[in-house]
Amino acid sequence: MKKAHFLARLQAERQTWEDVLALIDEGYMGEQGVSGSWSVKDIIGHVAWYEEQMAAILENRALDVSDLWFRSLEERNTAIVEQNRQRPLHEVREDARRAFERLMAAIEALSEEDLTDAARFPDMPLDWVPWRAIAANSYAHYHQHLPEICHWLQTTYPLLASFLTPSKSNPG
Repeated sequence: MKKAHFLARLQAERQTWEDVLALIDEGYMGEQGVSGSWSVKDIIGHVAWYEEQMAAILENRALDVSDLWFRSLEERNTAIVEQNRQRPLHEVREDARRAFERLMAAIEALSEEDLTDAARFPDMPLDWVPWRAIAANSYAHYHQHLPEICHWLQTTYPLLASFLTPSKSNPG
């Protein structure tokens, strides 16, 4: 994948993510039940954690990552949510903004070859494709959680959900 195309797609997917989040009053973002017991705020913090981790991997060119990666997916995600649950929404959202900006800057610093060749990152399994790993921890992650958020909006706040366009309610 060409870097310019990848960056454009990531930016466009992020805009869709932000557009949907903009429909939700901040007072509702802490309500649990959006994805299991998670709130929109929990999901924002969860996605931001993965983007921050990807940015660090790209910047350091190493899989020098959080110890949470050595836990099961469920344990890791639970720990991430618990780290953010008591934090104010504005802090979680600011962290998410910074994580995305850091990820974009880290990708911009890569060469075209870096996006397709795992050998350019020590410790990265050679069967990985870097751009796919980045996508899985950024815009594909939005695709995972946007349907949950949209469904929650449609069932809990149908008037808000009426502002969703088909592309935002079905991002895949």
